[in-house]
Amino acid sequence: MMMSTMSSKKSGDMFLSDAQILIARVWLGGFVVLLLLLTLQAASGHYDDVMVIESFIWLLPNTFPTLFPIIGILSSSALKTSTLEVRIRRGFVRVVLYLSVFYFILLLVPLLAESRLIPSSLQRSKLLSLSNLWLAPMQGLITATLGAMLIAPLRRGQGSNSQEKNDNDQS
Repeated sequence: MMMSTMSSKKSGDMFLSDAQILIARVWLGGFVVLLLLLTLQAASGHYDDVMVIESFIWLLPNTFPTLFPIIGILSSSALKTSTLEVRIRRGFVRVVLYLSVFYFILLLVPLLAESRLIPSSLQRSKLLSLSNLWLAPMQGLITATLGAMLIAPLRRGQGSNSQEKNDNDQS
């Protein structure tokens, strides 16, 4: 076990399962921070009733389309059916992590800016809508990198297993 960890550090690779957990921590942690911030702002009377609803309506489509597949992939890999460990390059995992952290910073900007700089609910609502102009492309980019990181290596592993099975069947 120690040998595989050492070779992993030397080669610049890491286990896919470790990368999935790392990404899930960033996304779940970021979502909880945003959810707490919105909840505290709503509970403190910072928002009127309409703005509370609009804020949560803004948050959910900006986080759930990426968060749900992450949770789904973790859930499906919770039951180990194979001893084969897929590896992924640490550099690529770092790119996904940096993009994810940057995305959560972009999500925080309109929430923090609106609470300090924008007095009216109408202007706050416009800011949330406007922020989708930069959030949507970023979310697409992150979803693409997550797909490459979380799904493609699994498909390759399944494909090689099915090829081995076909080779064995023909023998």
